[in-house]
Amino acid sequence: MDMQLPDDVESLLTSDEPAPNVPRATAYLLEYSPGHCVAFAPHTGVELVERPRVVAVPGAPYFCLGLMAWQGRQLPLLDLAQYILVQHPR
Repeated sequence: MDMQLPDDVESLLTSDEPAPNVPRATAYLLEYSPGHCVAFAPHTGVELVERPRVVAVPGAPYFCLGLMAWQGRQLPLLDLAQYILVQHPR
C-alpha cells in the first residue's frame, strides 16, 4: 500500500510561494488506486493490517469485500476504488 503524496500536493509543499489563507488540518493520504487518494485524520487510522482474513457476506454491497476480525470485532472491509469511483466518477 503506497502512502505517498500525489504529485500536485507535493508541488504545493515545495513551492516558495506563501500558502493561501485557508484552514489547515493534519491528514494522511492513502493511494487506493493509481492516481486516486483519500485523506483521513490521524486519529481514525489505528493500525495497518497487511493481509487480513476476509469472510464473505452474502448480499453485501458491491464495494464491501466482506468482514475481517480486528481487536475482537468484525469490521467491514471496503474497496475504496469501487465505492468512490462509482459514487463520484470524474
